[in-house]
Amino acid sequence: MWLFRPNQGPEAVSLSALSTALPGGGSILALRMAPDAVRAALLVKTAAGTKLLLAAVRLRAGAASLGQPVSVGVGLADPQAISWYDAYHLAVLATGGIYDVPLTGGAGQQPGAAPYLFTTAPPGAETLTTDGAELVVGTSQGQVYAGSVSAPGWSLVANGTDPIYPG
Repeated sequence: MWLFRPNQGPEAVSLSALSTALPGGGSILALRMAPDAVRAALLVKTAAGTKLLLAAVRLRAGAASLGQPVSVGVGLADPQAISWYDAYHLAVLATGGIYDVPLTGGAGQQPGAAPYLFTTAPPGAETLTTDGAELVVGTSQGQVYAGSVSAPGWSLVANGTDPIYPG
């Protein structure tokens, strides 16, 4: 993994702290940097299934690394895609719909209260992005749908499969 910062060359990011989270040939399916760039959310596939992790990002003397990850979104069935909803919540596409995964916790608590359902997903949903107000999914049928957390329902907006928001 590489980190690209404004006006600097690429720097390698150490993933050594992830070795315990990826036993037996596990793989990183997705990595999304938090808006504040101090945390990263990871979707990882292991022999036990797909799980959601949160890791601190460390930048020291020109070196970058990810800290020891913790599990979040425990109880989600088959998470498939992730996007930062805001600095303290992830939107997660999983079996049954799109969920809000809170990442705040009290003193001495692990982050991540129980996820709750934002909305159901369109049929065939495979990818997810959000700008914090609108949810956008790409489907296996090559269609992109948009919807709002505050107003249920989906609108077809384009043909495609992997929508993103810039930034």
